[in-house]
Amino acid sequence: MSAFADFYRRTFYPYQKQFFESKSQFRIVNKARQIGFSWGIAHEMAFGALCGRDSIAGSTGLRASQKLLAQVRRFITAYEPRARFDVDNTTQLTVRGAGTVVSVPANPSTIRGYTGDVYLDEVAHIRNTREIIRAIGPSLTRQDKPRRLTLTSTPMGKLGFFYDAWTNKDGAFGQYERFEVDIYRAIKEGFPSSVQACLSLLGVSSEADEAFQTEFACQFVDEKTSYFPYDLIARCSNSDLQYVPLAELGAYIATRPNSVFFSGYDPAKLVDGAVLYVVERTPAGLLVPVHCKVWRGEKYSEQVAYVVDVIKLGITLHITDRTGVGEKVHEDVETACGSVRAQGLTYTNGVKEKLIVNLKSALEDRRLELPGEDIALRTELHGLQREITAGGLHKYRHESGKHDDRVWALANAVYAATSAPKEAEIPENFFSISGGATSGGGAAKRF
Repeated sequence: MSAFADFYRRTFYPYQKQFFESKSQFRIVNKARQIGFSWGIAHEMAFGALCGRDSIAGSTGLRASQKLLAQVRRFITAYEPRARFDVDNTTQLTVRGAGTVVSVPANPSTIRGYTGDVYLDEVAHIRNTREIIRAIGPSLTRQDKPRRLTLTSTPMGKLGFFYDAWTNKDGAFGQYERFEVDIYRAIKEGFPSSVQACLSLLGVSSEADEAFQTEFACQFVDEKTSYFPYDLIARCSNSDLQYVPLAELGAYIATRPNSVFFSGYDPAKLVDGAVLYVVERTPAGLLVPVHCKVWRGEKYSEQVAYVVDVIKLGITLHITDRTGVGEKVHEDVETACGSVRAQGLTYTNGVKEKLIVNLKSALEDRRLELPGEDIALRTELHGLQREITAGGLHKYRHESGKHDDRVWALANAVYAATSAPKEAEIPENFFSISGGATSGGGAAKRF
């Protein structure tokens, strides 16, 4: 057996081999998260390049596309140590005397103009998928050199291009060969994981949970009751965003003197955890979560110490949910940081309505980006439901056994960022009538 054949036999799982050995021009894969399909695509692109085939991959963001290309490079050099590259940069590899691999964030402008086999990863999470398909369409119609189109994704609700393609809406997608690999099949065929590990990753306890069904069971979940629909979440997700560790947060803030930073804290309840979010407001007004801390069972004193340390790094305004147990927590934070920088909100139906509507508006207006890899945040946002009582009040809730602490912590931070002034303020009576400065206080006034 050749070295390559032995590597192939030992390295890949049966569901990956079935995909590789398909001869179809059009393929679509409905898959569980983190079971090795992006890695498998890198293998197929590398092998194709060594055989003289060109290919292009469109990913959800720059980081994902660069990670994929780095894996392609490793596969090529492993399969053919003597391989040399005529082009070798962050977006393209051209093997001397063979094929080219391009890996870029998926959008119509980056995809247009390239020819070759096309791979679109996490299609349900890519914006403008239909426009991308139209942009690459001409390169797929050549009969002299047939090109392949491969779509892979976890599902995201019963809407969008990926749902239409998978379900063959109106019979328009019958040319696709379909592959479904949920976590149960992956584990059965040797993938080293467990259902319990997947549940723990999501922070849920039941396999019937909507998050597990979506992320690991390949189910397109109906979302009629969700206040934050998947389509909205997907439009605002950015897979290039990564949280900054606490040890690096001070330096991160210091290197962005033109940005302003805010934080929101939701103290632990009886069943929920506690969460802190830090949000950056850029000079352009974009809101970007840059730090997240989650506690499960830690003492309030430990939480308060952490929150105070973060605020002192350069937070302009911090908001704590001071309802119930939060009252004492807020007092401790306010004592350490002062009432100007650390404020509290007592949650009533009206206050919660204002916070959530403000959060949704920031998403709808594309003023807030969501880290694409924060599965738990996406799950909690989609799991939040709004009910209208007989008296006309709006109430927000999550199902038993689920959490919404991330939602409220983020809502607090976003409210701080959108309610704080965007320009410097001076006291109303800072200048006297004659133009001389006074030392008096008074209401604030924006320049």
